[in-house]
Amino acid sequence: MKKRRIIILIVIILLIGAGSYYYFRLHKKTAAVTYQTGEVTKGTLVSTVTGSGNITVSASADVSPNISGTVADLKANVGDQVKAGQTLFAITNADLDVSVSKAYTALLQAKQKLTQAQSDLTTANQNYSDLKENAAAQAQLAYDQAQQNLAQAKYQLELDQDTLDKYADENEKTAGTHTAVEINLIKQKIVVDKTTITSKESDVVSAKTDLAEAKAGTSPEITTAKSQVESTQISVQATENDVKSAELDYENQKETANERTVSAPIDGTVTAVNVANGDELGNSGSSSASSSSSGSAAIVIQDLNSLKAIVSINEVDIASIKVDQKASMTFDAVSDLTLTGKVEKVDTVGTSEQGVVTYSATIGFDALDSKIKPEMSVNATITTDVKQDALIVSSSAVKTQGEAYYVEILENGAPVQRTVEIGVSNDTQTEIISGLSEGDSVVTQTITADQTSTASSTNSSNNSRSEQGFGEGLVGGPGGMF
Repeated sequence: MKKRRIIILIVIILLIGAGSYYYFRLHKKTAAVTYQTGEVTKGTLVSTVTGSGNITVSASADVSPNISGTVADLKANVGDQVKAGQTLFAITNADLDVSVSKAYTALLQAKQKLTQAQSDLTTANQNYSDLKENAAAQAQLAYDQAQQNLAQAKYQLELDQDTLDKYADENEKTAGTHTAVEINLIKQKIVVDKTTITSKESDVVSAKTDLAEAKAGTSPEITTAKSQVESTQISVQATENDVKSAELDYENQKETANERTVSAPIDGTVTAVNVANGDELGNSGSSSASSSSSGSAAIVIQDLNSLKAIVSINEVDIASIKVDQKASMTFDAVSDLTLTGKVEKVDTVGTSEQGVVTYSATIGFDALDSKIKPEMSVNATITTDVKQDALIVSSSAVKTQGEAYYVEILENGAPVQRTVEIGVSNDTQTEIISGLSEGDSVVTQTITADQTSTASSTNSSNNSRSEQGFGEGLVGGPGGMF
């Protein structure tokens, strides 16, 4: 019995000790928590997106002659201002004059051949026309003659037939008036007359066919003449093409020869000169040590008035970048210089590097500064939205719970959640559309004695649901989701 009492006493002491420990620990922790608050204000909220990149020249020209030769009379130096068409240097190459002369000779020969072919065509056309005209007339005469011959043969048959009838009548009246020899002779003539008529009828048919062919231009002679015309027409077309080719070659040779005078293609500043007098130019580039490399342009001209800033924008921000948005730019190489401009172009195709997707935005300057040079590093801040007279709280005061946003206000010294609807935001401020009023006080920071000061956006657990500070819960952070 005594042992049981001892055990009960030990349990009671342990329970009292544990309860005291947790009571004092909780009391100490509660007493050590303090809150910093901020006031809901009205003002202008500016949302921005940042990006970095380089300065580029939108108008640039590489002067790279396509002909070979020796550089002479070099007039360009780095830093010179040049106008389009201004002579930069000359190229000595006498062989180009020979090429022009040969091309001109070939052109003259082609023109002579064309003149001869055109003359042959004129002759062939005349022969063809004359032949058609003469052939029709001759065929008509032949046809008329064939008809006349047929008529004559028929007339002769009638005469001989009449003579035979006459002999028969006379012998009938007076026997023996005409002998059998005379009668047989007349009969033989009649047979010959009929044969002649058949022949003449055939001649008429043949002459009629010839006349029709002559009038239609399908006779063998006319067909041959027509073929000659067609052949000479093809010859003229071929020589005309030869002339055109020769003219084109001649113009190309002259243009190539004119390239010996090398001129500036655009207005701008000479930023590189990679040739010197005496250098040999060819397919492999300048052979002189003055060339930076075999593939270098002889001279580089850039319009430094066409400088643009091309910056990379993260994929989570690119949707908010629009043409004509204002931007401010700073430069790593030029301290204390800020220039302004506007977005001129936003690429629709991004690039991926090490899993990060970015898009390029081109920014034009409102005014240039002579300190800014091509390829300089640039940092741009693009204004994506400006809200006037907006309710504003510190972004550290806004937390997320699921898909909802809330802030904490103090009631009797304890934080109480209040659901809010947010609008635009930037790195430090967030617009409140509903849920708060101007002058309200919200918790912006929680401070405990046993840990360093932490932003009120620190992750905590509430009824097994995730609560996150606005700066950590939004994709891309404040300013990144809009």
